[in-house]
Amino acid sequence: MGLTVRETEILELLKKEPLISQVELADRLGITRSSVAVHISNLMKKGVILGKGYVFNQEASIVIFGESCMRIEITEKPESRIDMHLGGFAVEAAKAFAELSVQSKVVTVVGKDQLGEYIIDKMQEKKIDISNISRDQGLRSSRVVYIDGVISYQEGVKPADYDQAADTWEWVLINSDWLLIDPGIQGDVFEKLVSRNDEKMPLTGTCLYLDTTAEIPQFYTQTSLLVIGLKNSENIDYFSRKMLDLVKTNNTRCIITDGHTGLIYMDPETAIEFPLMPNQSFSVSNRLPFLLAGMIYGLARQYPARQAVRIAVGTASSNVGS
Repeated sequence: MGLTVRETEILELLKKEPLISQVELADRLGITRSSVAVHISNLMKKGVILGKGYVFNQEASIVIFGESCMRIEITEKPESRIDMHLGGFAVEAAKAFAELSVQSKVVTVVGKDQLGEYIIDKMQEKKIDISNISRDQGLRSSRVVYIDGVISYQEGVKPADYDQAADTWEWVLINSDWLLIDPGIQGDVFEKLVSRNDEKMPLTGTCLYLDTTAEIPQFYTQTSLLVIGLKNSENIDYFSRKMLDLVKTNNTRCIITDGHTGLIYMDPETAIEFPLMPNQSFSVSNRLPFLLAGMIYGLARQYPARQAVRIAVGTASSNVGS
């Protein structure tokens, strides 16, 4: 659940001085002791501190909003092949967190059909919280067909269904620590989730795969963490220069990578280049949700940027064939 500005101030003081009294907290913040007691009670209700002595709960609440589907991949060259597996941003990001032993909550839309049951069963096997999945009797669950890596056909859940799901589960989406948003969600819904003027807004993250030097829509750059995967390594410098000013202006973090030669991490304070070893390479067209999830895992635990990036790369490059 998200924290208010005052709760965040109190939490930061408690982390620095766990034995500080409520009277001293009140004096530092210029509020009454009874107000401090209420804020601390709220922090306990939200699970951020666990009781006497201000023991901190470092497990961030993570919500993933996006598509879950059956992904059908047809390869025509060099030889014909058909593969089928569960996919979609919500499934892939939740799977990444499960591999990191973190339980996430998924907000997605499936039909009341056999595929919908299968998607839910597989998520439950991974101990993913599926209590906020929208199910519609009149829908077929999503099926997406790729031919040689390019989407050629898609059926099932429509953009308007995700818009409705965002309204239905708005409280769940907003009252989280981190909200991961599917880059495929239509722009007006995406923008609605990242541009609210609300102190309870969670940190937000998304990822984009770009095969050209196309302009990045502004609402993507309003997220707390933007992961950009590039088809062509020669475009890394171009997007690094483009994102540098936006990172500072929007107070955001950004990762830019081609998945095989290197990765650049930027935040308002630093810009760090990370070369990728052969055993660290991954497909940017398929594994960006894993890279995003790994980075959020590190950031949520307040690891230094370099360590968080190492976790992210390890998450993206492990079990690549799965």
